[in-house]
Amino acid sequence: MKTTLFISTIVLAIILIIGGHYYYQQKLQTIADDANQTDVDVSEEEMRDNEQPSDEDEALDNDDSSEGANDQPTPTSASGKLSEWINQYGADGTLNIAVLGSTSITLDNAEDSWPNLLAASLQSSAEDVQLTMNIVDVDRLNTFEVAESDHIDEVNNLQPDVLLIEPFLLNDNGLLMKEDSIEMLGRILSSFEVGLEETEIILMPGNPLYGAEYYLQQNEALEQFAEQEGYLFVDHWFAWPATDDPDLQNYIDSARPNEQGHQLWAEALYELLTN
Repeated sequence: MKTTLFISTIVLAIILIIGGHYYYQQKLQTIADDANQTDVDVSEEEMRDNEQPSDEDEALDNDDSSEGANDQPTPTSASGKLSEWINQYGADGTLNIAVLGSTSITLDNAEDSWPNLLAASLQSSAEDVQLTMNIVDVDRLNTFEVAESDHIDEVNNLQPDVLLIEPFLLNDNGLLMKEDSIEMLGRILSSFEVGLEETEIILMPGNPLYGAEYYLQQNEALEQFAEQEGYLFVDHWFAWPATDDPDLQNYIDSARPNEQGHQLWAEALYELLTN
């Protein structure tokens, strides 16, 4: 009896030990699994945190963007031919323009003449360069006389980047045939092509005249010549009243532009050269 009880006690003890060990191992496994799950959750949260920028990071990014924007050059307001001239000639910070023409390009008050009005308008758009304007007025010399005058050397000595020419057709009117005027103009331009190799030369008509007849033919011949020879022709007549409109007389005195005419001429050229 005692022997049986003793054996039963030993067997029960063994069972308890085995069962306790098994329970303990299961408990440890559960704890380990929970710990692993916690690590995974924490890692995923950390990754999400790293992917989402903080408010401070966003502020820094915005600051960097602002600094980058400030590093960009401020765009100039120049456009059209003016922009081309600045890009081509303005590397040294200057743009030199000259105007050669008849007495139609000047006024007693020089500041109100269309070349100076034009220069002021162009300067307001040419923020990055200093613009200079030189005026060579041949007064009432006809084209033959201009070709033999010192005015040609005067223009060559200026070495302008851009040369605007109002040919002397008004001075030739009633004196020279349009064909002779154009031929002599060609000779003048040839001399400039030698002395002013880098200069852009632009032709334009003089001021319109009320009731003009032969003068219209002269200007048509000039435009055809410019097209054939590859010169830019800036026709500002679009801004004036028509030659058969009596209102044109409000802009002209003694066949030359008055102060209103100079203002209109300058505004028209500015529009043509900046669009």
